Amino acid sequence: MGITVTGHGTASAVADEAVVTFDVGVRAQTAVDALDRLAATMTDVLATVEAGPATGHATAGLSLVTEQDREGRVRGHRAAQQLTVVAPMAAVGRVLADVVGAGGDAVAVRSLQQRASTHDDLMERAREAAVADARARATQHARLVGRQLGALLDLVEDEHHDPSPRPMMRAMAESVPVAAGEDDVAVTVTTTWALD
Repeated sequence: MGITVTGHGTASAVADEAVVTFDVGVRAQTAVDALDRLAATMTDVLATVEAGPATGHATAGLSLVTEQDREGRVRGHRAAQQLTVVAPMAAVGRVLADVVGAGGDAVAVRSLQQRASTHDDLMERAREAAVADARARATQHARLVGRQLGALLDLVEDEHHDPSPRPMMRAMAESVPVAAGEDDVAVTVTTTWALD
């Protein structure tokens, strides 16, 4: 006979960095011109990012698409690429303004995600709290049925990460104000304990 209980643990920290994903796309009459224009735009954008406060960046998803009208006639070509930039929350507004300034109408912001640079530490704290909660619940159940809690027989973890940090403070950047939030992590563990 054993006891199966669920334990919950949470941990949070103020988000101190942002991951911004940009779409950079240009149109031209020929495929070669579209690629050339994209290369020139990306060169300007990357130079701006590298000269700014970003702590990391990477490109991905290069595409070249032929655009047609309803009758199937070629209207032109669109070349595009994604750029992901990591920056401190206090500087993310400047990064947004710099990238859009360098790329102009070729740049669109796909997403902005906030996170704590200590996310791994948050996970450890949430796990510790979840296991402690499960042990406390199991201990109480054992006591209520007149037994002692024995060894842990099984543990299954379910991690939850809230991708939308709660607003906590404002990071007023040079151009675009961005509200920083909290990086919240929740861990649930389902445990089974022996009874002595």
